Amino acid sequence: MNVLAGKRTGAESKVVPADSDAPVFFGLYSHGDSHAAKREGGEGAGEVVPHSYHSAEWFIHFPYPAPGAEEGQNNATDMYDFVATEGQSNHRNLLYATQIRLALHALASPSSSSSSASRKKRPVISLLNCCRSGGLLEFMRRPSAIQPDLALFLMCSSQGHRDSLVSGFWSAFFSELRDTLRRGSGSDTDMMQLFFVAERRYHRENKYEALNHLKEAAFSYDIWQSEFHFSGARVGNVDPWHLDLTAALTTAWESEPASDNDNGPDWTALERLQQSYETGGAFRVTTKPSAQRPTHLVRGVTQPIEGVAQLQDGRWVLWTRSRQHLGERLSGTAGRSPLQPLESSNGRPVHENEKTQLLFEGDEVAPELATQPYRVRITAWKGRVPDVKITTHHHSASQPTATNCKPPATTGSNAGRSVDLVETIKRIYADKIAIPGQVTCHRQPAPL
Repeated sequence: MNVLAGKRTGAESKVVPADSDAPVFFGLYSHGDSHAAKREGGEGAGEVVPHSYHSAEWFIHFPYPAPGAEEGQNNATDMYDFVATEGQSNHRNLLYATQIRLALHALASPSSSSSSASRKKRPVISLLNCCRSGGLLEFMRRPSAIQPDLALFLMCSSQGHRDSLVSGFWSAFFSELRDTLRRGSGSDTDMMQLFFVAERRYHRENKYEALNHLKEAAFSYDIWQSEFHFSGARVGNVDPWHLDLTAALTTAWESEPASDNDNGPDWTALERLQQSYETGGAFRVTTKPSAQRPTHLVRGVTQPIEGVAQLQDGRWVLWTRSRQHLGERLSGTAGRSPLQPLESSNGRPVHENEKTQLLFEGDEVAPELATQPYRVRITAWKGRVPDVKITTHHHSASQPTATNCKPPATTGSNAGRSVDLVETIKRIYADKIAIPGQVTCHRQPAPL
């Protein structure tokens, strides 16, 4: 607090100069939480009032306690005198939203040492990355806090009631800032634009959390029970359902926003995924049984078809996006080319802008084989499924990914009910995902 207020506690103390109007970036990365500060009927009486800006205090943890008023100065003001600490035994290790609010306003307000003719309000940018950090910024949403000429731009890593992801928005923001400056486009980018692209990057890089929730909410039993063959992998270790959901979520956050005012995801790929599964476009099944894994010609060489699973009657199910998946997976491997070219069966190369879409090839996946559509349902998995074998799968990856684990058979009221993937993922983001936020007093954020 002394650093932000420009109060030196020693000759070598480094503080924000109080007599300067230069911009300040204020960032905190730590643990965060909140506690009630008000009870029905007053202190010690009744139930705790539900959390709100008026009845709770949000705070950030520090590894060391803040110093108290100096001994011998009984009238000295302590930095916690005006904070509702609610009897927290370790409150001197906590930095409260009330204190942050005063520090930010003090930073942005004109210096008392400035002449009246040159008094300017300092631009302040803040990033608070901790659990429940949205609660630390709630004061900015009150009408009384709005000052159009106060250049405050504040960001948080999650909502006031939600835990943040480790690293999370902190890494996404600074990575996007670095890339923006490297491109030399800082002068054409303001803080609001930077926040929007950093938010999309955050969701793109942390989609595994939403993926886990979506896989818990929905599955296709017919695909779940099938053991798919891929060269170089143990039978059953690669799950097309997992790969399709991953690709659809990636596409949702890589697509260009619909407008400058709409920074949300594009769920078109997820909608197409469900449609392809239910109409038989995502999978084909051979019309005749065979003891051997199906093959086809690739550049004159007979090779086994990737992404196939045998049914109990001997027929084979073919995943119609296997070649796109192999092209995506291997094209990013240095010094190697895809085992199978990323092109349709008729030799038409896949256009660049199609690589971000889910390309289910339908009957073109293996035209030399007699196949027919294999329609499957997408349902809630929480229910009793007979004769279920629990199998755990693993995927190697350079970053965290959702565990590719088949859900256990349990009893639940949703078992077997059809699931709308788009509506389900919207509820997941609304109810379970940490969403970064921003508030600002300044009407026109300054360029970087």
